[in-house]
Amino acid sequence: MRFATARALRALGARGGKTRIGGAQPGATTVTPARGALTFVATHVPAMVCANCGEEHLDASATAQLLRLAEEAAASGVQVDVRAFRAA
Repeated sequence: MRFATARALRALGARGGKTRIGGAQPGATTVTPARGALTFVATHVPAMVCANCGEEHLDASATAQLLRLAEEAAASGVQVDVRAFRAA
């Protein structure tokens, strides 16, 4: 079983789906996918953060890298893996 790929996300403001000036700002987040006995935690992941609601949106490159790292952790058999994210 593989980790589900994230659907494409749009950095939208929290008001009726319309982006407002200053709606999304560069920031960082913590991502915690889990599957079976594995919990994978990546901290300091670059993201666009909605200034209205705080929802984080990852770009395709960061998402692909996180999925690869999570798959590697699952293959190694660990139950908990915590890493500081480093962009490739």
